[in-house]
Amino acid sequence: MTDAFDALRQPTTPVAPPPQFTATLRDRLTTALEPPMTDSHNATPATPDLDVFHSVTPYLVVDGAAAAIDFYVAAFGAVEHHRLVGDDGRIGHAEI
Repeated sequence: MTDAFDALRQPTTPVAPPPQFTATLRDRLTTALEPPMTDSHNATPATPDLDVFHSVTPYLVVDGAAAAIDFYVAAFGAVEHHRLVGDDGRIGHAEI
């Protein structure tokens, strides 16, 4: 491969982690979320429903976010959904 991004273009095979790993990770996440979150409306403890967490959302922080977004669109075919631009012209948040 001459282009570092060729590896990202390769077909992928889904991975099924071992059940013990999955159980250990779930326990660690449950522990990390303690003490229980509170419901802002009635300040009662709310137990997180870990069954609804089925994905990971990466959050990138880069200098020159506009140029980075242009690159992701060109290189990966990303689609920009929206961006929030501050008074100073810098992008504070964008979703692609």
